[in-house]
Amino acid sequence: MQAQAEVSQGIKNRVVTNSLVSIIAKVIYLLSRLAVPPIILSYISLEEYGVWTYCFIAIGYVGMSVMGFSTVFILAGAEYIASRDLAKLNGMVATGFWLSCGAGLVLLVLCWLSTPWLVESLKLSPAMADKAYWLIFGSEVSFLLCVTIGSLGSLIIGLQKVIAEQTIWVISFLLETISMLLFFQMGLGVFSLLYAFLTRYLFVVATSAYFSYRWVPGLSLRWKHVNKPALKHFIGFGSILQLSGFLSMMLRSAEKILAGWLLNVKAVGIMDLGEKFPMMAMSLPSAINGTLIPAAAALHAGNDRAAIQDLFLMATRHVNLFASLLSAYFMAFATPLIAAWLGSGEMLASAVFVMMIFSVPYHLDVLTGPTSSILRGCSVPKYELMYPVSQFILIALFLVPARFFLPDSLEMICWVVAAAMSLSAMMFTAFGAHYLKIPQRRLLVRAVLPGLLPYALAMMVSVAVQAWMPQASRLDNMLICGVGGLLYGFISLGLIYFLIADAGEKEFVNTRLTRVRQLIFARGQAR
Repeated sequence: MQAQAEVSQGIKNRVVTNSLVSIIAKVIYLLSRLAVPPIILSYISLEEYGVWTYCFIAIGYVGMSVMGFSTVFILAGAEYIASRDLAKLNGMVATGFWLSCGAGLVLLVLCWLSTPWLVESLKLSPAMADKAYWLIFGSEVSFLLCVTIGSLGSLIIGLQKVIAEQTIWVISFLLETISMLLFFQMGLGVFSLLYAFLTRYLFVVATSAYFSYRWVPGLSLRWKHVNKPALKHFIGFGSILQLSGFLSMMLRSAEKILAGWLLNVKAVGIMDLGEKFPMMAMSLPSAINGTLIPAAAALHAGNDRAAIQDLFLMATRHVNLFASLLSAYFMAFATPLIAAWLGSGEMLASAVFVMMIFSVPYHLDVLTGPTSSILRGCSVPKYELMYPVSQFILIALFLVPARFFLPDSLEMICWVVAAAMSLSAMMFTAFGAHYLKIPQRRLLVRAVLPGLLPYALAMMVSVAVQAWMPQASRLDNMLICGVGGLLYGFISLGLIYFLIADAGEKEFVNTRLTRVRQLIFARGQAR
């Protein structure tokens, strides 16, 4: 019993460590991605930016179509760590690799056939339509290369080499940013984005393959390793994830699809700009979710139900607190943030509205991550379908009367999608607790209610700072965001530590702070 408890605690500690590494990588990513849009808009028009945004909708569908394969690769790597069964690993990896390549070829044909229809639906000028065709199809081909031939990157995660996987990822998007700037300087216009995107994924494919073979001696992708049991596992387990991921992607981009369909491609660009801060910021707490699948799989293999419950509550609580700190800030400081980031212009007011309205839905969306990850780790991904299906139904129920009583507008689309996202996310998180036999009151008190505190604090700090400081220039807005953010951050973290954190969480923070102080003082003495 003691040995099992030590294993469970070791897995939880590894989750925390891997989460911290992933969060640091996400912070670097967030900073780079936020710096990019103003630079891009200095080289290309808002219409071209809207088309490039639409490329990622298409890419998302392509990625979700093979998403289930990556999860099976992660689980196969986690099982190999436990059993060291190379033959079984080769069977899973080779089967998944060739199956994903086959699916990639099918998807390539579908992309080739569907891209003209997609371009036509955007109602672009002939010159812009020609650019849009090559941007959309080229980005789809680039991404297919990564999710098929580069699928070994998922194996690295399963092998618990999270630091290496995150390092590859950080280098890849920094390489993309540098390449993009070089291509812009060469006068390649909007195609600079496509060429930089391809450069990034060629790097990911090469490095993922190299490290996979290095860390698994004897790893082989030969056709002879393909076997029927592995094929059944991919088709059975993976197909459910495919469907769930496809529906989730369709709903994740619902507001942009509706904006392009009911309005125009510029509205798609404004949607993307307004959502950029909350969407990108939620990638930080979602880093915690990414470490839960192998941990839940290990605990499920040991039939440790209590440890899985604790893992769920811990992850949901920490994701909720982390996400609320960020989303509350973006909601309260939306106006000065957009003004400081993009300056004044035609998209300012609309982008501010989009940021404010989608801050809470993205917070609640990332809060479903622990439920999804643990369901996958426990090999019951079929329940994940509840989230996208319920969201799809809610969007349909809300959209029909909204279009009947209200004119088609950016605001109407935002309200409909935001309401559907929020309600379906809350329902799915509640289901996760129900499935694990955790009382809803315990979930509410332990994991959900603590996330309300940052919203109240952010609003009070925002009102106080904006009343005290002028907002005449872009620099003034930057100061408001900086000063307000620091005040809000220090007050929030202090109150969370003293009022919300339990003894174990305080001990964890104190230990890390002690190590940091020791490291600083040790370096100071060395000098």
